[in-house]
Amino acid sequence: MLVSISEAAKLAGVSRTTLYKKHIQTGTLTVTKNHQNRPEIDTSEIFRVFGSLNGTTKIEQPETQGLTLPLIDKNSVKIEQLQAELKHLQELLTEKDERIADLKKALNLIEYTQQTQSLTALKPHIQETKEPATPTPKQIPKTTKVSLLKRFKKWLNS
Repeated sequence: MLVSISEAAKLAGVSRTTLYKKHIQTGTLTVTKNHQNRPEIDTSEIFRVFGSLNGTTKIEQPETQGLTLPLIDKNSVKIEQLQAELKHLQELLTEKDERIADLKKALNLIEYTQQTQSLTALKPHIQETKEPATPTPKQIPKTTKVSLLKRFKKWLNS
């Protein structure tokens, strides 16, 4: 609710001069202009700066001495129930994470086994088709070695 400067001073419990010099000019209180270009202050601003409004009546809280204990007991019971449920859910989550980790390991093992089996099945086929570029001495037949030697001797003798 917007009030005039005079009303704001009354609600704050200070003089208009004090309100102007200490609060409006320093920027502590925010002043707005109404449609007639007159300064007004929102009561929430007065409450923010001064903490309370003079001339307002305090609303007393009803006595709740007998009402608070059952409410506290109900809340503490509910808190305990929720904590137990939270603990149970955390345990289930941990078990789920462990199960997922075990399944991942099993899947990796299955994939590894399948890969090694397929490589093993391909290995004889690869060895059959693969021929070395240059023959090794063990691969040259013995008869070829002898015939070459005989040819060389003949050539030397001739």
